[in-house]
Amino acid sequence: VYVSVGMTDESVALVNCLCDGIMSTENLEEDEDIEVMMLSKNEARELLNSNENIDVKALLAIQNFIIS
Repeated sequence: VYVSVGMTDESVALVNCLCDGIMSTENLEEDEDIEVMMLSKNEARELLNSNENIDVKALLAIQNFIIS
């Protein structure tokens, strides 16, 4: 997924995976603001149906999770 056509060569990879262990926010860059959320498919649907502002890349990842 390209962030913006013609403006940057930045790209984003969307990956679904199963993880275990403890979630951590260690080792983030100073300017990173990342919120980790563990959601069931029903909770993900509720998030998409809420009025929460969601980044388009996150929206695509959540939709992919729900239909998988």
